Order: sequence, then C-alpha cells, then structure tokens
Amino acid sequence: MKTNTHKFFKISIIILFISISISLFHFTKSPQTQTLTLTPKSPRTNYIVRFTNYKHAHHHKKYLEHNTKKKFNASSNWEWIDRNNAASRFPTDFGVVSVDDEAVNSVVEEFQRLEMVKDVTIDSSYQLRNLLGGNEKVFEERTNWTNEDTLNDNLGHGTFVAGVIAGEDAECLGFAPDTEIYAFRVFTDAQVSYTSWFLDAFNYAIASNMDVLNLSIGGPDYLDLPFVEKVLELTASNIIMVSAIGNDGPLYGTLNNPADQSDVIGVGGIDYNDHIASFSYGRVKHDVVAYGREIMGSKISTGCKTLSGTSVASPVVAGVMCLLVSVIPESERKQILNPASMKQALVEGAAKLSGPNMYEQGAGRVDLLESCEILKSYKPRASILPSVLDYTTARMHGRFANNRFTQTQYLFYSTRRY
Repeated sequence: MKTNTHKFFKISIIILFISISISLFHFTKSPQTQTLTLTPKSPRTNYIVRFTNYKHAHHHKKYLEHNTKKKFNASSNWEWIDRNNAASRFPTDFGVVSVDDEAVNSVVEEFQRLEMVKDVTIDSSYQLRNLLGGNEKVFEERTNWTNEDTLNDNLGHGTFVAGVIAGEDAECLGFAPDTEIYAFRVFTDAQVSYTSWFLDAFNYAIASNMDVLNLSIGGPDYLDLPFVEKVLELTASNIIMVSAIGNDGPLYGTLNNPADQSDVIGVGGIDYNDHIASFSYGRVKHDVVAYGREIMGSKISTGCKTLSGTSVASPVVAGVMCLLVSVIPESERKQILNPASMKQALVEGAAKLSGPNMYEQGAGRVDLLESCEILKSYKPRASILPSVLDYTTARMHGRFANNRFTQTQYLFYSTRRY
C-alpha cells in the first residue's frame, strides 16, 4: 500500500519543482519584450459535503454543479474530488470538494442552502496514534483508501492485528483462523488519514455486509460528526464494531473515539496477572478488558513477535466475537446476531477482577466460554450495565463513589430482527 504511494508523491514533487524552474527560466529570458504578472493561487481546503440520501458520486457532483453554477464558477471557487477506490461502484452519501480559502464562507453557505445537502464539514486530518506500546494471514481482500497507490503494510501494525484475530502460524495462532479477513488500509506510511477515507471504507463495509469490524486505532475528536454518525450507521447496519480505548492511561477520561461510543465495544488492556496495564489504566467508559501485554502476533514477512497495547487487546476481543458468532446456528443468526446482543453476551459473561474499579475494568475480563453459554440460550431482551449499584462496595466505583451523578448505567437494547 505504501511503496506506490511514496513513488507517486516523489514524482509529483519533482514535477512541481521542475515546472517552477522552467517557468522562472522563461520569465527571465526576455524581460524587455514580455511582462508577465503571476497571480498566486489561493490555498484550498478539502470539505466533506454530506447528502440526505445515497446516490452514485457523479449524481452528487452534477447536483452541486447545477445548483451553484449561477453564483460560482466551479473551476475557480471549488472543485469536486473524484475518489477512485473500492467503494466508488456503490452509492454514497457524501462527496469531497476542494474549496478556495478566500471563498470558503460563501461556497459553504451556498452548499448548505441546498435541499439535498445535510451539512458541510472540514475533511479532518488524523495522525495515527500508536496503540501498540509468521506466516502472514492470507487476506480475503485488501483495499486501499488513502492517496498512496500501494497495499503494502510497511509498519506492520495491520499485519500483527490480523494475525491476532486469524493468524495461521502454529507459533502464534489467531483466535479464529477460519475467519475471512478483509484488510482496509486507511493510513499512509506517514501515519496520516482523513475522515473521508474512513467514510468510504465504512460505506464499503456496509455495502459488503461485513460482520465484525476491528479498529485498533482511535482519536480524541469525538466531535467529528461525519465520522461519529457513520459509526452509528455501521452498527445500525448490524456490523459489530470493536475498538481499542487507547494508551493514554493512567489519566481518567482519556479514552479514544470511537471506543467511547455506546454502540461500540471499547476494549482496555490487562496483563497475564489480571492487573490493568499501565497504558490502559484509568478510563471512564470501556466495556471489557482483555490481555494486551506481550501478545504474540504475525510479523510482516514470516514468523511471530510480541507487542503490547490496547491495539493488541482489541483484536483479541474481535477474535472472540468471531468465535461467538459461529456458536449461533446459521438459521438463527439473522434473528439473534446484532451489536447489542453480542455486547450483552460479552459484558454479562465477563469475569469481574478483584482489584480495579468499574471505571478501570468495565464489566471485567472477557470470558469466551461464559459468553458462549449465554449465547446458546439467548433470548432478545434489554439489559443495563452495571446491573446493580452497590454503594457499600465503594472500591468498585473508584474515586467517584460519593458522586451520585457519575453513577451512570448504560442501557443495551437487543431486538429481534424480522
């Protein structure tokens, strides 16, 4: 994924500098006979335009052009950016436009007046937060959502995570080796990503009817509305999302998005002595904890290695989820399998640790066998976590034990799908 991209970036930069040099050469060659004034291009910023319905990208493009052509010259004030990726053959609910910074207010206001436009937001940039403190799995499909023309995993982060879930090396066998893995590359070699890349990848996951989505990444921007709402759409589409809470412990309230969303299974890390890992300690909302220190996984080439972090704990839970899905008979999966029911089985089956409070361990350590037993006789229902608030055990409530306003309960709905 990365090599081609780097080549593309290097070629582009070289061509850019050559063009400037040639231009300067021509401008200075005969100053007596020619006067040329250069008008520098105004800088531009990319914006996400969300629409109220799904249509193919070219329909959205024509809609914007047709409804703004009287006021704007599309070639000078804004430009539609084509996204040639695996999701481009499916209808989409958003587009990316490059807007002249000097005209941004008027362009955005005009877009937002249009009936079919939901909102317009900046295409936020993200730096990959390293949440990591063989024989490579054969992927069912690998897709690239970045602006780099490569599928290579030069960092090894994705390869390791995939190996934890479904690795086939006997030395570091994954939890569910028979699982089909679809790898989405959403970060560049420089560990940078954009909201629009995630939106395309998520739309593709929905259109492809994926079952479980693991995100061993996260960020602090819970106000990135297009991203947050797309996560809600993913889970509403019956995709079970598992996400690492981050490695910013021991501070409280430092968990990452999307792990902080109630419809997402947020995962913290523990060591083999069932102690909260130092990088995972001190959260406010995560659902379960799993082993996340010195976990074996796949190298980029061959063999195995060990890594630590909530990036490791998250695929442990994702692998557990894949195994739990296989417990449900195929004839009943459509009626039982959804993010709420799987979250219920996970948190109700978790083993409560004796030391940490509920803000540090959530429901406790994930317990595959106990959750499996719950699913075998599962009936759709509503439940709350924690199921009991016992103020005589102040330790479980940690530093907030005397603050009744912080004793929140999460309500998980589970409904039968018809």
